[in-house]
Amino acid sequence: HLFEYQIKDIYSAEEQLTDALPKMHEESESKNLQKLFWTHLEETKTHKTRIEQVSGRLNIEPTGQTCKSMLRLGEGVNCFIKKEAINEIKDIGLIDEAKKIENYRIACYEALINYSKSLDLENQAEELELSLKEGQKRYRNLSDLLEEINIKND
Repeated sequence: HLFEYQIKDIYSAEEQLTDALPKMHEESESKNLQKLFWTHLEETKTHKTRIEQVSGRLNIEPTGQTCKSMLRLGEGVNCFIKKEAINEIKDIGLIDEAKKIENYRIACYEALINYSKSLDLENQAEELELSLKEGQKRYRNLSDLLEEINIKND
């Protein structure tokens, strides 16, 4: 069932991101980026809780599946972290990797919301829309910070 698959997929993605964000925070040089990653971590924990609540009401166990897309995105982050780069370039790379991750998560939440609505699960759709809106805002914040860094480097 596609809805259950998507619930498990995004839950796994959120779990993986919960592990990756502290590393991204630690590797970033910009205080603004560190703050953004820390806020992102707290929001990701909230997203996991929302998924647990939505899946619990529907008797779906959210665990037991690995999000392969997030694994690949996480590999990109790890590969970038291991490379030697000057501070500004490293922050730009971390932001770009975070934006890739956010694009994936936004697409997952949009799919879940569409499935919820088609299954007449309006309450679940509304709850998932909170995570979607937070993800969209975070993407904009990352883009704004990237622009600030690029202007500073000109």
